[in-house]
Amino acid sequence: MTIIVAVLCAIYLGIAFYTDVTRSKIPNRLTVPIAILGLGLHAMTEGWAGFLYAIYGAGAGFVILFVLYLFKAVGAGDVKLFAALGAVTGLQFTMQSLMYSVLYAGAIAVVIMLIRRRTWISFGEGKMLKFPFMYAVLPGAVTAFLYMP
Repeated sequence: MTIIVAVLCAIYLGIAFYTDVTRSKIPNRLTVPIAILGLGLHAMTEGWAGFLYAIYGAGAGFVILFVLYLFKAVGAGDVKLFAALGAVTGLQFTMQSLMYSVLYAGAIAVVIMLIRRRTWISFGEGKMLKFPFMYAVLPGAVTAFLYMP
């Protein structure tokens, strides 16, 4: 990952974190330009191979998060966030970020359940455990960055 991509990714995730935590929304006006920028950046610097690199990353981020969205595990903004992240960072970083993010989300959920002293049974009563997924995405992306070969 180049320094330009790393800085772009850090700024993007920082803004997305702020908007998700304060407004429970990751706006299209943030995700769409980043996705286009990622596609354009890779296409201009690496040609068709770069374009495909961005498409594979965006596609993987979109498809996997869309499945989670169908199960109401994440919001639509998270789906678009990972598609844009994939366009900028490619398939490998996107998959690693997603894996670490899901692990962090599970840990956060366990901590919240322990603090609230709720069991799995109580969630069957229609009360969903919810928190901004960005609480897990930000440390997930940082962990992926630190452990990238």
